[in-house]
Amino acid sequence: MSRRINIKNKVFGNLTVVSFSHNENSHAVWNVKCSCGTEFKVTYSNLKSKNTTQCKSCSQKTHGLTYTGYYRKYLSMRKRHGLENIDNNWHTFEGFKQDTFSTYNEGFRLKRLDNTKPFSKKNCCWQKTRVGNNKSEKVYFRTE
Repeated sequence: MSRRINIKNKVFGNLTVVSFSHNENSHAVWNVKCSCGTEFKVTYSNLKSKNTTQCKSCSQKTHGLTYTGYYRKYLSMRKRHGLENIDNNWHTFEGFKQDTFSTYNEGFRLKRLDNTKPFSKKNCCWQKTRVGNNKSEKVYFRTE
């Protein structure tokens, strides 16, 4: 049996480890406290892998768009193109949302205007999927 690592008082995201709780299926379970004050139990593997960095209520407060098509477009862009092909401001969802949310419409896709340049407010637009031979509609971001 391997020796348990003491992570008491360590911080993982918004969570501070309060104390060891128990072992469950050979996983160490720890009592943690979220920055909002909520206390709950979580396995060390979920803390270490960053699968759990805050309580459920805080994760729902972040932006409220987790299960939307808009958020999936952001995740898809990051997964397919990596951070090196994305403007620094869009490395976080909040930066992306600030630049693009006001012009988003369901059914539109994120399109780069110049594929040799990174995804950014100045190099992207929302494009409606083309139907037949009709020209596709494009909605550009505000660049005040």
